[in-house]
Amino acid sequence: MTTISSYLSVSTNIDKWRAIAAKKPDVQLETNYYKTHISKIMSVDAFLKDRRLLNYALHAFGLGDKMQAIGMMRRVLEQGVDKPNALARTLNDRRILEFAKAFDFIGKGAASLGTAESISNVVGRYVDDAMRSSQGQQNAGVELALYFRENAPRLTSCYGLLADKKLGAGLDKVT
Repeated sequence: MTTISSYLSVSTNIDKWRAIAAKKPDVQLETNYYKTHISKIMSVDAFLKDRRLLNYALHAFGLGDKMQAIGMMRRVLEQGVDKPNALARTLNDRRILEFAKAFDFIGKGAASLGTAESISNVVGRYVDDAMRSSQGQQNAGVELALYFRENAPRLTSCYGLLADKKLGAGLDKVT
């Protein structure tokens, strides 16, 4: 199957592929852990110490590569998003800003992490990431196309395209 036909097959049946990804044992295991433990988190320190929760959250926002950047992520979470000079706003990476908004210990408080809306948002993002990764194991072009489909509408400038490693990495494949 070509990349285009694979992508079209997935994109026209996206809900089916999300459901398949959500039913994978590893995704179910991590999702159950997240749902069970996130409401117990009461501080940035507690969140960063639970590497399993943090890994889940980072992957949900496409930031799996930031697992080693704990110091930076600590600063992002401790500064919140309300101030214009907050680190999450100055990094020019919308994924980090979205992560900081979802885990806004400063503005919303730790209790907001355990709400049904917050959990549903993070779980949905994680399942989407797992579905894209699963498709990428079969065809890297499909993963990139799905990622572009989801993220391109949020781009506001060429700098946003260049700042996103996954989208920027695809630029050399376009020529």
